[in-house]
Amino acid sequence: MIVRSYLAGKQDASPAAFIPPPSPGIRKAVFLATPYFGTGIASAFGTDKQANELAVGSQFLFDLNTWNDGTDDLRGLDALAVAGNGGRGEESTIPGFDDGVVTLTSASIAFALQGRTRVVPAGHANVVLLTAFNHYCPSNSIFIAVITDSSSTSGQIVVSFLTGTTAWQSLGQAIESNPVASTLGGINIEAQDLNGIAQPFGSAAVTTPGGTFNLRFTETSRSPKD
Repeated sequence: MIVRSYLAGKQDASPAAFIPPPSPGIRKAVFLATPYFGTGIASAFGTDKQANELAVGSQFLFDLNTWNDGTDDLRGLDALAVAGNGGRGEESTIPGFDDGVVTLTSASIAFALQGRTRVVPAGHANVVLLTAFNHYCPSNSIFIAVITDSSSTSGQIVVSFLTGTTAWQSLGQAIESNPVASTLGGINIEAQDLNGIAQPFGSAAVTTPGGTFNLRFTETSRSPKD
């Protein structure tokens, strides 16, 4: 998220302000289990500023995801994301849809680059809060950022992508082919005035080919989500 904020030139200001660097100076980047659209774990275990910013529906994430004419193109960066589905489904309530902390769709960079998110059967991190009693991640999991030798699928993906080979394209699974992530999605919307200041509203709905769905609201930010 620090890299994304740097690419966008995000300022610590309200309403949101951005001063993108003229030349980012980054050739390639690999993102491991990054919660682009937040995680429910942040709300469960954190109350500090950074935890609040990583909560689902936070103002920080909404601003960062919409800074460039309603979206984020990662400034054209040559990027790859690795997402894990080795969690127990406690974060998302859907087995096979998260790594214990971040859902597959939250970790995907399909908003900027199609075909650049790989799914591996890994948990988020080997920390007691996640693995105690096998609650969020099985204690015997492999973990997405624990790369100790060449057998790590995450490590192989990183090395392949950064060295310019195509091996990463056959490692793990394309998120577009994942039976869970390819059929699920979400929406985060906000009402703003002409100055970009968030405005409260009581109800919202979205219409899709499958029908019209009423959105529910988070209690803290009144930011609708589904």
